[in-house]
Amino acid sequence: MRKLSQNKPALALFCAGAALLLLLIGSLTGALPLLLALLALIAIVPLKDGLLYGMAAWLLVSAASLLIPGKKDSALIFALFGYYPLVRERIAICKSRALRSGIRFAIILITGTAIFSVTALSGSEQLPPELADSRGLLLGVYLLVTAIYYLIFDFVIKKASQIYDKATKPSE
Repeated sequence: MRKLSQNKPALALFCAGAALLLLLIGSLTGALPLLLALLALIAIVPLKDGLLYGMAAWLLVSAASLLIPGKKDSALIFALFGYYPLVRERIAICKSRALRSGIRFAIILITGTAIFSVTALSGSEQLPPELADSRGLLLGVYLLVTAIYYLIFDFVIKKASQIYDKATKPSE
């Protein structure tokens, strides 16, 4: 049953279309942006074997989702986390636990800071005046929330990857 992954261009377009559809729903409804972004990320899990097609699909969906009118929350999360399902197994094969942890910490730090920066720049007038002076505290909260989301996200991507591997494993 490995024939599914042999036609990578078609699989990449299908996965990209599924991810883009989920991000479109999230953008137009504004409902559950974290869940829809996670589902869009799960949609590109089948491309983990072909890194080139996976990265192309991630970049295509990220660019296209930013052009969709409406709320950009799920599109931003997909753009910042979308490469992770593709490189997760490559990070996991690092022999050094410290290196794996450092890479994961860097992902959390960079992604959390990017989300905070975009939110702070686009919605700074929405902050109450008493919170406007404590941007450092808000950044810490964003990093904590990003770390929690990352742990949940990592677990879900791991399980989705295992399900995909089991479904496409040749029958014995």
